[in-house]
Amino acid sequence: MNELNIKSVEATGNNLRVHFECKGLVGRFFKDDVFFAKYDTSIEGVPESILVIPFLATCLQIVWASKADLYVDAIDEEFLDGLNEIKSSFQKFYPQIGFGGNIYADKIVKSSVNGYTKSMILFSGGVDSLATYIRHRSENPILASIHGSDIKVDNYKAWNTVMKSFQSFSEKTESKHMTIQSNFNKINSHVMLNSYYGRYVTGSWWGGVKHGLALLGLCAPITYTEEINKLYIASSFTKLFSYPWGSHPDIDNNVKWAGTKAEHDGYELSRQDKIEVIADYIRKEYPDLYIRSCWASDKGLNCSKCEKCSRTITGLELAGSDPNNHGYIVNADTFKVIKKKLLSGWPIGEDEEYMWQDLQSHCDLDKDFPHLEAKKLATWLLDINIEELKHKSSKKTSLHKFEQICMFYLKYFPDPLPKIIEYLYLSLRVHFR
Repeated sequence: MNELNIKSVEATGNNLRVHFECKGLVGRFFKDDVFFAKYDTSIEGVPESILVIPFLATCLQIVWASKADLYVDAIDEEFLDGLNEIKSSFQKFYPQIGFGGNIYADKIVKSSVNGYTKSMILFSGGVDSLATYIRHRSENPILASIHGSDIKVDNYKAWNTVMKSFQSFSEKTESKHMTIQSNFNKINSHVMLNSYYGRYVTGSWWGGVKHGLALLGLCAPITYTEEINKLYIASSFTKLFSYPWGSHPDIDNNVKWAGTKAEHDGYELSRQDKIEVIADYIRKEYPDLYIRSCWASDKGLNCSKCEKCSRTITGLELAGSDPNNHGYIVNADTFKVIKKKLLSGWPIGEDEEYMWQDLQSHCDLDKDFPHLEAKKLATWLLDINIEELKHKSSKKTSLHKFEQICMFYLKYFPDPLPKIIEYLYLSLRVHFR
């Protein structure tokens, strides 16, 4: 028996709780049996067929990958219809995994909702979501930010820091800002997912599979209360990125439910194209705009040192904007360090390779650079083979190879041993960070 049963869906005030039970293989990928999401508005009047969507969007990729069956009392008809297309897309993306299993619902609810006209943007404050806001600001979109994705759900100190930048942006732009707190990421055993499926997916389970559907689904209750017609999720790549990814037009544009349809925005723009859009907005309207790009820091601020911060810094320099004015700490040594780390085997996967090649294609040496050292870096980037840098970075250390081997064989250990090992492993990673 291999199944996930949704036992109850409860909305009390601002809080959503979904109790579920797993049997068989699918249970190996969950560390808890209660999903929660907390909103900053009451969701008590929202139909159960909509309330269940945040959990379904979190768990369905795992249900499909493990070829399990899912049982639910009620599901929105539009959402179910879109899931068929999304499942087919994952099957095309990752044929080695298969993506099977079925959904069994006691009630398929046809919605009578129509006439919604508002829009909402999934907003992290990073390059992608900022560009989407700038492109659609005439719609006066609501900004929705999620606590529990890059900032851990129990890291309140970092989230409070992030919220200050969100509040500042909201006040400056006169935009309504809403937050969602959820254990949607913490609830999964990412180590076990990596053990079973890591060798097939692009990057990680989060990046290669989960995040598009999961992030959009979390918004379902408040799109209902706020009467949202269009829910934007910013693109990560363009069609030139040929690898499967968890947020893609074939996935995001099929996410829909009563009165609301998601839209994958900016697919025609590369990351550097978006930075150019932001730089123009900075010059004309928002000279001290804070850009939050860092996933490495647990403090809610840009570390200004990691690979993602470094390419955002480089991108801003190429666009003529001083990173020091937008949340980064940059000096004369910054660009020498970036070059050194790229040459010494900085971790570069398919997505980072695409991003650095994009930067390379935008290196216009006739432009003015805020820092002379950035121009020197751009001159060097023009003649570098990014694919060779990626190959160099793929030569893992012996310790990393040992770690990968251990993770691969973890799936052969009986429960609850893998969960104990995962807890110890994550604790050690935090300790030695």
